[in-house]
Amino acid sequence: MESLAFSQQKDYFSNPRVIPTCGINKYLLLFDNLNSPNPLEALGDENECKLWQTTIFYVLQGECQFIVNGKKVNLKAGQNLITMPDCTFQFVYASSDIKYSMYVIYPEALVMTFNEIQLNYDITKISHQYYVQDCRPEDLRYFLNLYLELKADLIGPKYDYQKCYARCYLSVLFCNNPHIVSNIGGVCGDMTSRQYDVYKKFLIHLNQYTEKERSVKFYSDLQDISPKYLSFVCIHYSNKNASSWIDEYVATKAKALMKVHHYTVGETAVALNFNTQSSFVRYFKRVTGQSPKEFMSNK
Repeated sequence: MESLAFSQQKDYFSNPRVIPTCGINKYLLLFDNLNSPNPLEALGDENECKLWQTTIFYVLQGECQFIVNGKKVNLKAGQNLITMPDCTFQFVYASSDIKYSMYVIYPEALVMTFNEIQLNYDITKISHQYYVQDCRPEDLRYFLNLYLELKADLIGPKYDYQKCYARCYLSVLFCNNPHIVSNIGGVCGDMTSRQYDVYKKFLIHLNQYTEKERSVKFYSDLQDISPKYLSFVCIHYSNKNASSWIDEYVATKAKALMKVHHYTVGETAVALNFNTQSSFVRYFKRVTGQSPKEFMSNK
């Protein structure tokens, strides 16, 4: 997949008065007003402009209005707005009780995530498209928790593998939002099949249990299927088996604990439910190609 080139567009979110909650520069920005003033209010006097980013906006409370592709888009609690690259976009207003969360996904992150989960799409078809969707309360809670988990890990110091960590969360976000997947063009395989349901649930469970469980059998037992079948499904939809997914998530979590949260190797081993420090060291070196000590010494 070729990188998306929309260099002629203005970066709407680079306005110096608009301060994201957290994020990775030119890769992924998170905005919300859950514990702070509304950062998007500073955009109220900006004219409509064309974006090269993808945005996903969830309204948790209150209501707001945007202009997208020249049309007024009114959103209320329980709805979300998705804009694809090349949309024109303008923030108009938000009610005084608005609560929201928002992803601004830059082309590099979008392409890497779509490639990771084998999402088929034609950029010429999705360009300039936007979608307004209703969310069930349980789905809204799930996506909010996912957002808060990612926010907690991005709000600290920046580190060299942070993009990989963010991509893990974006993979879960896209795979478990059927509206996004179906509107964009579909994954490799039938999204209505039992297999895709298995794949989605595996990513949800992986996000929930990474810190405690590393066996394929544990995750297959959660769905009453065999480990072999779970890996078959994962390969079918992502070109990675279940074990590779687990290893990547565990290693990424370990790196975050050691580099960002300053855990010792022993503390990390305990936090990730390894029986001994030496078993964690062996696991980490097998997955990453370097020992925890070597990883910590790299700047």
